[in-house]
Amino acid sequence: MENKRQEMMKMLKGKIEELNTAKGKLFMFVEKMETEQENDKVAISVLEAELISLKEAQAMAVDVSEAKLLKNQITELVEDLELHKTVLTAKENKAKQELAEVATDVLKTYNQTKFVYSTVDAHFTVTASMLSIDEDIKTMNALGHQVDMGVSYAKTVLIKYGIISQGEGSFSGVHLNHAGCHTKATQVKVKLSVLMSDFRVQGLI
Repeated sequence: MENKRQEMMKMLKGKIEELNTAKGKLFMFVEKMETEQENDKVAISVLEAELISLKEAQAMAVDVSEAKLLKNQITELVEDLELHKTVLTAKENKAKQELAEVATDVLKTYNQTKFVYSTVDAHFTVTASMLSIDEDIKTMNALGHQVDMGVSYAKTVLIKYGIISQGEGSFSGVHLNHAGCHTKATQVKVKLSVLMSDFRVQGLI
């Protein structure tokens, strides 16, 4: 029985490692995307500041040739700005699409990991003893928290970037508003505690 427990625990920890890897990829993607978007916005801000300077210079121009040159520069810069903004919008839309795909990988891995967690927890629960149950509860709830963190992070990212709304309960076939992974051994402990209390009252232990 102990070997079976060890095998199942190894399987669960392996799935959690897969989930953490998928979550890590999502984190890295978000970091890269945010850096690129920030750099693009800075570039646009520089062009906008340059446009303001050119317009101020045009307003103070006292020579027609100079004013005409500034006008042409302003026209060209306005076109560049519009082009930059169009490209930025296209890049943001593409990034959102790719972000959704990376987040979907996290959610699919989460679904698989949650299934394994339930299977392992069921085995630990039915094989628990009075000696092991406290440690079992501690171990399974700690691992369940790691599983829950995967879906929680993916959901936060999807909401932040407007891929889903705050109230949406599922994405890519994965339920987002779940009760979380908590061991059923807690319920067993409660019943065992009542049983042990009865035994004590009866003088059986």
